[in-house]
Amino acid sequence: MNEQSITRRSLVAGAAAATAAGVAAAAVKPALADVAPRYEASVPETWDRSCEILVIGTGIGGAAAAVEAYDEGADVLVITAAPSITENSCTRSGGWICGAGTYLQEDEGIEDSVDLFVKDVMRCGGEMGDPDIIRAVAEVSGESIDWLVDRVGVDISPRVYDAAVEAGSNSHSVPRDYCSNPLGQGGYGWMKGLQDCILDECGMEVIFDTCATKLHRNEDGRVVGASFAPKDGSTPFTVEATKGIIFNPGGLGGGFDAWARYTPIMREIGEKCRMMVSVAPVDVKGDGYQMLEDIDAYMYPAPPNYGGGALYLGDDEPGNGNMIQWVWAHEGVIEVNLDGERYMNETLFDEFYGDNKKFIDQPQMVTLVVFDDETYHKTGCQTYGAPLFEKAMEKGVSTVHKADTLEELAEQMGVPVDTFMATVEDFNSYCGTQGPDQFGRTSFEQKIETAPFYAMELNISVATSKGGCKIDPQGRIVDVKGQVIPGIIGVGEIAAFQFSGDARIHIVGGCNCPSLCFGRIGVHTLLEDAE
Repeated sequence: MNEQSITRRSLVAGAAAATAAGVAAAAVKPALADVAPRYEASVPETWDRSCEILVIGTGIGGAAAAVEAYDEGADVLVITAAPSITENSCTRSGGWICGAGTYLQEDEGIEDSVDLFVKDVMRCGGEMGDPDIIRAVAEVSGESIDWLVDRVGVDISPRVYDAAVEAGSNSHSVPRDYCSNPLGQGGYGWMKGLQDCILDECGMEVIFDTCATKLHRNEDGRVVGASFAPKDGSTPFTVEATKGIIFNPGGLGGGFDAWARYTPIMREIGEKCRMMVSVAPVDVKGDGYQMLEDIDAYMYPAPPNYGGGALYLGDDEPGNGNMIQWVWAHEGVIEVNLDGERYMNETLFDEFYGDNKKFIDQPQMVTLVVFDDETYHKTGCQTYGAPLFEKAMEKGVSTVHKADTLEELAEQMGVPVDTFMATVEDFNSYCGTQGPDQFGRTSFEQKIETAPFYAMELNISVATSKGGCKIDPQGRIVDVKGQVIPGIIGVGEIAAFQFSGDARIHIVGGCNCPSLCFGRIGVHTLLEDAE
């Protein structure tokens, strides 16, 4: 262990401790004081296994926590429902991580600060986030990105991106977004680096394809372990965690019954929500929510972070659903419904990516992204979409189309040819003008006119569920009476609301960043609390 890494770990612990004192009281909501506890102590007579730090789930937060705990000399056991460390929502995301105060920012002369980070995230989350939680993340965000490079060995892009501007989203006021090399792989680069570090360098034990089923809380209120069920039907088992649990099970994913329970807007959508595509792994269905409720955790509603449209490539593919980013190219891209008609301003990122009632109201809740060969070869499309589009074509996915004429493209899409041709003609008529058109679009720099022509049929997706449990600035989960539950740290989507606020307003890197940071912060919290 080099001296620099020791110093950096100290920074993580120090940042968490610095915010804790001022927030302990804020974690208690007076309105919760009269809520009766529900949990019953449940401790197995004997444990099948024991470790010091038990990591449940291998999102970016759980994986980072595993490495951090290993480096601190803890006995670590990692258990995940996934078949690999790279099969998670981070891999399937756009892969952005935001952070303030990195080496890259310094090298590029970008002035940033913790205060500005907090201000930006609060604004983007509709002022619904917890400023103390956001600050706890901001204080270690830049250092954590440096840690991914220096400790984990991730090949990071050599520049800081103004991804918020590129996406048409006003979430960050200065460039502070990062992605791994090569570009266009979503979060796979981060997770592949963590996987190699955990399995190859550290040689940690990881139990795959095994679902957590129950958290065990003792008579003193401490979470002391968990029960597990292997997916192959073999014997269930229990694990004692003598110093605590890092809980990173994912969000609501494809558990649409759970979505309806925890998300008011999903109840409004009703049965239509079952037509949505989750970009989460297939095993993520909201079970973690119920497990936390069973131990009396205070749970927030989960505003859905719609993914706009997702092209599903299959469960075995890293980056499923990453096609949602194609629309970021904007120019030369239109969205049409199954009637062959445009229905939105495609250049408004938050309209496409956020609370998109327009998308939901379309026939069969389907949108078709249409573009020509010139757009296909633009830098933005090649970075964010083309590799996955090509993979879909190779796999013979029926919802991607390529044609020599627009008429042929319409026939492949199954939309009325005459209506579609009129739609494209109308769009092209605005090119070279400032509009606005009937949807308020004012950006028309490129016509759809260069063969071949392309289209993708997308279903509306739910990208992440940013609700979940209440945590304090050191990552400890808070119960329904506003008291800390000892022995467990909430990480990732299961504890995202306080950072992200109104998730329907997109924050670039707004889930990967707090997941990474609290994974590392939480390890130090557990180790210090156990002393």
